[in-house]
Amino acid sequence: AEAGNAQIAAAPIGALPERLYVFSPQGQLLPFDRGSTVVDFAYHVHSDLAEQCRRFTVNGRQVEPSAVLHHLDIVELEHDVKAPGPNRLWLLAAHTSRARSAIERYLKRQGAGA
Repeated sequence: AEAGNAQIAAAPIGALPERLYVFSPQGQLLPFDRGSTVVDFAYHVHSDLAEQCRRFTVNGRQVEPSAVLHHLDIVELEHDVKAPGPNRLWLLAAHTSRARSAIERYLKRQGAGA
């Protein structure tokens, strides 16, 4: 796996026109479309856990839900069952249809509309 990661890291950005790769804290390499945000990462990992996300961290720095992912970022999510859950700002930050759909469903369940 390390050899594959080294190849991706060494590839010129132009060679990866529509995709970028980010790492989970456990070292798992995950593909995303360019323009994806930490909200998209959260929903890629697990919808239920995304709804419990209290804090987003990229490369050791706390970021806003609208933070755009960059090639080879390390993305970490802090979960808390008492977290307030997704809101309309998350919906605006979501780039992928998967994340947008999940957030819209959550907001409807909460009576906030979408």
